[in-house]
Amino acid sequence: MTIGFLSSSSGWGGLERNLLRYAAWMREAGHAAVGFFVADTPLAAHAEGAVDEVVSFARQTRYLPVLAAARMGRELRRRKVEVLWVRDPRDLAFAGMAAQRAGIPLIFQQGMQIARPKRQPWHRARYGRVTRWVAPSHTMAAQALAHTPLRPDQISVIPLALDPAWFAPRDREARARWDWPATARVVGLFGRLDPLKGQAELLHALAQLPEWHGWFIGEPTPNAPGDYRAALDQLAQDLGIADRVRFDPPTSELRSAYDAVDAYAMCSASETFGMVTLEALSRGAYVIGTNTGGTPELLKGQPGTAIYTPGDVSALVAALQAVPVPAKPAQRDLGAHTRAAAVAAWCALLEDLKAR
Repeated sequence: MTIGFLSSSSGWGGLERNLLRYAAWMREAGHAAVGFFVADTPLAAHAEGAVDEVVSFARQTRYLPVLAAARMGRELRRRKVEVLWVRDPRDLAFAGMAAQRAGIPLIFQQGMQIARPKRQPWHRARYGRVTRWVAPSHTMAAQALAHTPLRPDQISVIPLALDPAWFAPRDREARARWDWPATARVVGLFGRLDPLKGQAELLHALAQLPEWHGWFIGEPTPNAPGDYRAALDQLAQDLGIADRVRFDPPTSELRSAYDAVDAYAMCSASETFGMVTLEALSRGAYVIGTNTGGTPELLKGQPGTAIYTPGDVSALVAALQAVPVPAKPAQRDLGAHTRAAAVAAWCALLEDLKAR
């Protein structure tokens, strides 16, 4: 089957990286993959090896892109695309119209929460063009049903997954590799530096935990107002913990970084499905998450985890105090989050769409 992967995004975050990851996985499973991306974006730049061909298109308005959708529909037919796969809510109207013009199914892989009801007439038209809405968890599927005109028969649940390398043996030299003292207690928080990600909350907790060090890996959101990294540095200074806090830039050696921490804290105000949380789980780290979004479902039943309410610094402090000494790696069942399981589920979904 020829699958079209479409995104107008100019960013390079989890949504974009996962779209290319899944394109590569489906290509390895025997499907052809065509990437429809805006020229000179990170997606277009990193697409080599993930898709067979990249087709450039101009970024469209979010609403009523009628003429552009007609052109894209002709492009889809010309390349014999049999199903269109999108992740960005911004592309829903455009992709839906284009898929309708081409007479092919539209798959939307949910990557964000739906915070408000979307049941206006234009929402009914937009969501009505979705052939299959794929949620990463049952929590997110229930949210989609509650807040949109989607029907139960339009929704499937396929958890996000990791490459096999994430399940490889731990790096026993990780502490030394990252220059952390063997006796230090280290809690990590990796990903974009952003007020909603909870870095400041963890700093306030560390101010009450003199035995703990904080490790942040990431960079601020591009083009965001102000300098949030500088604000976090200043907060650490004001709290008197700057000597116990470290900021590092994004790294390709993130697996080893998880192996170097005693605990991982996912302090976001809300996450649809935190890939960093899944990564930390796969490496055996003690994981503390917030009780919002898809995190509780991801942590449910997994050993070596704790949940707290975002904003409750005292609860975060208590969760860190409860981390065992030493924090031994936890053995977890993450079979549903392996590449093999995800590819099998997606191939079954595609076969179902093809048979209709």
